[in-house]
Amino acid sequence: MTQRQQHLLGTQRWQWLEEALRLWYAEPLTTADGSTSEQIAAAEERVGPLPLALREWFELVGARVGPALPESSIIPATPDGVYANPGTLLNLWYDDQGAWRVSSQRPPDGCWDDDPVCDEGFGLEDEEPYASLPLSVMFHRLVLSETLDGAVPPAPWYERSGPFGQLGEQVHSGRLEDAADRHVLDAYPALPFTGLLRGDTTTVLQDEGRAIRWMIASDEAFALFNSYVDLDPPGGEQILTLRVTPHTAPPADPCEYWSDLVRDALGTLGRSRVGEFGPRCVLDSISTHSPDAVAAALLAAIPVDADVEITSRPARLSTQAPSVLAVRSRQL
Repeated sequence: MTQRQQHLLGTQRWQWLEEALRLWYAEPLTTADGSTSEQIAAAEERVGPLPLALREWFELVGARVGPALPESSIIPATPDGVYANPGTLLNLWYDDQGAWRVSSQRPPDGCWDDDPVCDEGFGLEDEEPYASLPLSVMFHRLVLSETLDGAVPPAPWYERSGPFGQLGEQVHSGRLEDAADRHVLDAYPALPFTGLLRGDTTTVLQDEGRAIRWMIASDEAFALFNSYVDLDPPGGEQILTLRVTPHTAPPADPCEYWSDLVRDALGTLGRSRVGEFGPRCVLDSISTHSPDAVAAALLAAIPVDADVEITSRPARLSTQAPSVLAVRSRQL
């Protein structure tokens, strides 16, 4: 880390960033994480003068920040990513499909405030924003929200990562879908400036209405959370991960073949949550209260010349190491 980066992290504007990297991420800030002065100058040449807080953000993490999830359409704030609409709108952090963005209006005289107000809203210019915050505060909101996206990924085979890379091993995370667990929201205050997020320094929860996603950055905070909610109740819901490597020629439509095979094998025992069905690799995430019965049904249905691995973990706890229910391999 350069002396300049160290100085910026010690300022009131960016103390939260030092804390976020330390609590949630595997790797600390390094010199290489910041954009060079040439890269920042090139961005200003392209879109015009940038506010001080944005230039400081680039100096700190402009070369490190990226999408939280693979194949995400979200473009975070980097020197190459920011762009200006015709007129005065500077787009900072946005969905490249046009559905959402964080932007700031360039002042008529072109003289930015050091930490200008940013608007978060849908992609249409005439839509009213649903949040307006100073740039550094808005970026704090986005970092917490997108770190949570990566901590509770849509499929178990995704690496847990956020906008600054791989999450630390100390991070616990999961998802609660039982209405009886909603009382846990009352144990944590709403976080300032963050909309639907609740928690404290080491705990973040997001109320999604039908579910609660959560991430926790210390064992002590995790023990407290587990005292409010049983994360692995006896007979509770389990998430099975099915991995299949076929060794015969793929069917004409492997996606249809494998999705139908899994659905028929499950019957009423469980449901497929999300799958990736290709000709050479099959991945499926399955929700069930009968993991052993599901594993047996899948093994019986999958062709015998395919390699199979089935693992299980509690549905509420994304970070618990999965247990192996079944393995079948031609090499065994």
